Amino acid sequence: MSQTSFEQMTTAQLRAYVLEHREDEVAFHVSMDRLYTGELPRRR
Repeated sequence: MSQTSFEQMTTAQLRAYVLEHREDEVAFHVSMDRLYTGELPRRR
C-alpha cells in the first residue's frame, strides 16, 4: 500500500491497519505524523 493510500484512510482505518500490520513502518510513521500534527484524537 502506498503512502497516498494511507493519507486517504480515515483515522480509524489507519489505526486498524497499523494494528494488523505492525511491521509496516511507513503506516506507523504516517500514524505518528497525524498524532503530532493534531489529526488524531489524544487520550487524556
